[in-house]
This record gives sequence, structure tokens and C-alpha cells, in this order.
Amino acid sequence: MNAIYLWACFVSRPEPLCQHEDHYLELALKEIPDALRGADNIIDIIQASCLLSLYFLANGRHMEGGYHASAAASLAMQSGLGDRETHIPQIYGYVETGESFELKPPRSDIKAGERILTFWQVYNLDRCWSVILRKPAVIPDNMHSITCPWPQSISEYETVCMHHPYAIHARCYRI
Repeated sequence: MNAIYLWACFVSRPEPLCQHEDHYLELALKEIPDALRGADNIIDIIQASCLLSLYFLANGRHMEGGYHASAAASLAMQSGLGDRETHIPQIYGYVETGESFELKPPRSDIKAGERILTFWQVYNLDRCWSVILRKPAVIPDNMHSITCPWPQSISEYETVCMHHPYAIHARCYRI
């Protein structure tokens, strides 16, 4: 949430919330290491890292922005966010496997859609930063590394997929 508040402060420039920008930046940066202690909120951590990366880009702080983009891309790959199976909702509940960095199956199509949209946000951010910083991208782009479905609008996940739970998984984009 602090990354979202940071952006609210940033877009309110020159007044009234921008005076709190440094405060929310400090909170957002402090919360990520604490949040990494548990893998159950990894999507939120990846999304926060993307917001921080874009914030730093908008402020001309390329090294910091590249760091957070790389962190988001690395977390996305480590958690299997680019894999098709990561996005298939589990109808009958979770199967507990103990402490693991892999994502549990999403509980709904909306959560699956959020994961798909998050992966493609990270992928695009990784590609943009690799050009800006003139460095290799973190997410590989070979034919077998990404099997995540192509994204749809969130409204499609909310409406269409309630009637056809696996419709979102029919289209798979391979790079």
C-alpha cells in the first residue's frame, strides 16, 4: 500500500500530498524486505517493486529503478509466475506443501487474472529497463520459459470467466 500512497503523492505534485512523498518512499522501501519473509504475498511484493521501479524512472533515478525492475522480474521467475500452471484456479481448495517459494493455485479466476496481468507488467518493465540501462533482460525469452496466457482486461476475468472457468487459459502465448 505504501507504494500506492507514494504514487498518489507523486501525481499530486506540486500540492497537496507531495510533501509526504519522502515518507512513503521510505516506508515502501522498508516494507519490502519484511514482506519477503513470507511467500504468501509475493504478488503484492512484485507489484510494489514495479511501482517503485516506475517511480524511480519518472524521477530520473535509473539505477534504483533498474534495481527494483530486476527484483520484480527475478521474483516473478522464481515464483513461477511465467508458467501456465501457476494461473489455473484450484476448485477444491489448497494442497498444503509446507514452506515453498512457489505460488499456490489461485482461488478464483480474478486472482488468476491478477497474476497474469502482473506477469506481463513485469515482463514489459524488464524489457524497457534492459534498453534504458543497456543490460540483458532478467526474464529469458526463449520458447519454453514463458507459457503464461496472454492478458485480458480485468473485467473479462470478472464476468466471462465466472461462467467458463478455464476460458482464460485457452489462449496461451509462447515466446
